[in-house]
Amino acid sequence: MKVYEDGAIRFIALSTGDPACCGAHLMVLFPDAPENLEQSCYLVSADEEGKGFGTVTFKDADPTLTPNGIFTMHLKPEVHDGQTFRKSDLAIQINMNDWSVSLE
Repeated sequence: MKVYEDGAIRFIALSTGDPACCGAHLMVLFPDAPENLEQSCYLVSADEEGKGFGTVTFKDADPTLTPNGIFTMHLKPEVHDGQTFRKSDLAIQINMNDWSVSLE
């Protein structure tokens, strides 16, 4: 787990334990709203169908925060291309003004 912005943003690497392939996912926890202490959850998988990554680690994590409140986490999870695993680029943006999440 990686924690940022005084605990408001948390990234958690998950594993479904799939022994064959692609059981790793990423969970992002963040406030429900700027004035609310409840947490919302955003699950990131390798594709829209729910296929996971080969691995997700924070070794290459590169977080940035812009002056206008956009937090971006850059990661390099492994994806399976049908034959082998390769590193991919993943950027998760969290707008800290309205707590919306998007993938780049």
